[in-house]
Amino acid sequence: MPGAEHEAMSRPTTVVHLITTLSQGGAERVLSQVVPRPAEHPGERHVVVSLVAGGMFCDELVAAGVEVRDLGMRPGRDVVRGTLRLARMLRELRPDLVISWMYHASLLDMLARPFAAGAGRARMVWFLRGSLNSTTGLPLHTRMAIRVLAAFSGRPDAIAINSHAGKQQHEQSGYRPKAWIHLPNGCDFRVFAPDPLMRSSVRAELGIRDDEDLVLFVGRNHPEKGLDVLLDGLRQFDDIGTTRVALVLVGAGTQDLRVADGSVTRVLALGERRDVSRLLRGADVLVLPSRTEGTPNVVIEAMASEVLCLVTDVGDSARIVGDTGVVIPPQDAVALRDGLVKILANNPAERRSIGARARALVMRSPGTSTAHSGMQGLLRGSTSDRATRTLRIVHVIARMNVGGPARILAGLLSSLDPARFSQTLLTGAVGPGEQDWFLVRDTASPADPRIVHIEGLGRSISPLRDLRTLRHLRRTIAALEPDIVQTHTAKAGLLPARGAALRGPHHPHVPWAHAPRLLPGSGDCRLHRARTAPRAPERRPHRDR
Repeated sequence: MPGAEHEAMSRPTTVVHLITTLSQGGAERVLSQVVPRPAEHPGERHVVVSLVAGGMFCDELVAAGVEVRDLGMRPGRDVVRGTLRLARMLRELRPDLVISWMYHASLLDMLARPFAAGAGRARMVWFLRGSLNSTTGLPLHTRMAIRVLAAFSGRPDAIAINSHAGKQQHEQSGYRPKAWIHLPNGCDFRVFAPDPLMRSSVRAELGIRDDEDLVLFVGRNHPEKGLDVLLDGLRQFDDIGTTRVALVLVGAGTQDLRVADGSVTRVLALGERRDVSRLLRGADVLVLPSRTEGTPNVVIEAMASEVLCLVTDVGDSARIVGDTGVVIPPQDAVALRDGLVKILANNPAERRSIGARARALVMRSPGTSTAHSGMQGLLRGSTSDRATRTLRIVHVIARMNVGGPARILAGLLSSLDPARFSQTLLTGAVGPGEQDWFLVRDTASPADPRIVHIEGLGRSISPLRDLRTLRHLRRTIAALEPDIVQTHTAKAGLLPARGAALRGPHHPHVPWAHAPRLLPGSGDCRLHRARTAPRAPERRPHRDR
């Protein structure tokens, strides 16, 4: 065997994880958890490359045997030098896949590719994680990176995101990737759990008195985390507070804050800590006043520790806490003060009850195994998460009058495995003189929750009404987020095909003389058309419009 071919076959699969920093943060913590250790996958080589040197998680990864490098950049600076260094590193490593975490790393990877020679052909995945509720307070270089990546969002093989809100907001900002991958955050419920003995130990270590409530903030000192709003709300709390509060700040840069104690509040700024799970066990409330978030890890971890949460309505935060926490608007210090007063008004028994419900709620959401399996699917070359979840299909037909199309759709609704296929039928009104399928057949029911009636959708043509119907269809289909939209008959195919909501999912159209066949046994659930048998002229069906 020639030497070059032998080297190519024997070389391990190489994955580069590119991230801005390895200091304390949600993305950094998830990266440190999901990067495989060398002994776990001997045939793979995983290299973590940080734009900025050092950081808490750098030490942890190195101690675990993970190969860690850095580009020696300064935050927001040294773009040219960092680009050339990364290109040189890619030429050396010759990766099969580069996963870039967050905006600056994704931008640098894209800039370095033209200078990386053959290594520039490695698969590219951006893991953006956050949401875009607000860019207020973000540095100019971050806002520019967000805009540039939106313009080139079709370049990577896929964009991974950890929140549904984040995906929607990025799409609204112009992001149009080849594929979206949803990788939810995980939580180890053995590590994050209540512990009364440790609670007493943490409070004693921090000097928290018996008459004080421990309010915890976990996050870096950055405008998007809303620390200024938190401190402003705390100053207002001094005016009306009926209980004493100790605010404990944990995260990179918080140690530099100089905050004077109030009449009923005091502030402990601890900086980066490796024992967040332990500190959570001593807390009464977690406050996350962020201006923007995706799916915040710390909220999931606090709920698992039975800590009550006060969060801003950004990203998926409100969906996560449900009715077990207090949700306030972002950038509202008065609402933060009132929310804190509301939470602390609960007596100890009520707090324990709410905390137990919070842990039960979050334990029903994806855990650490889901986060790991999702990342493993990505590392194995998957650019879609569809293989691991139910395939969403939306059928659209102008009307369910007695005939072939109605028979086909009713059969699909009743025959496809609901564990593998989630189906919704969008249909309109049956015209005068026609038989309604639902009234003469028992294979489908008009009360079936999978059947949605769209007002205005029918056989007749009316331009103004059809425009309203189009808008209704677009909103309905966008809300359903289907993988496949299957339209039957001419008018049903025309209306959704013109809708912007159909740019993402696969859209097969089945005219009256063709019948669709779904192949549930195939791995990719292919759709194709099969011609029906010729009919005698006298029995030719009426052509639907």
